[in-house]
This record gives sequence, structure tokens and C-alpha cells, in this order.
Amino acid sequence: MEEHESLPMHSFSNTQNLISFLPQRSLIVLLHLPILHLQLKHLLAKILIKTKQLVTKLDRNVELLDFTEKLEAACVGAMQSGK
Repeated sequence: MEEHESLPMHSFSNTQNLISFLPQRSLIVLLHLPILHLQLKHLLAKILIKTKQLVTKLDRNVELLDFTEKLEAACVGAMQSGK
């Protein structure tokens, strides 16, 4: 396990000071957090949509099924376009 010097709170007056202190692995994780957060949000949205689709198929509610399929297509399109 690596030893790191302690973090005095006053030495990080800006982001650059903090980034220069972090080990390279930590920096890579920090840079990927927003991407991972978005991927998780999209995954949860897809799970919810698939659940709704299953319920609408069981209820035979064609209009709601059509809506959930359009919503899923819009979510996938937004993910693929990077929005």
C-alpha cells in the first residue's frame, strides 16, 4: 500500500494545486467520474423503460407500449449522440 503525505487543507486554494498533488491513478478516476455517472443514469433509465414495457405488454396497453418504445429510442439516440 502506498504512503501519501497528509493533505493540509489550506494548500489547495485552487484545483490545479489539488490535481498536482494527486497520484496519477486518482486523477484518472476523477476524470472518469462524470462519464461513469452519466452511464449509470442512462442504464437506470433503460431499466425503468424496459420495466414499463414489460408491464404494458402484460396489461396489453398498446398506447403506453408505443410511448415507452419511442422514449427508449430517444434515450438511446441521446446516448449515442453524446448529449
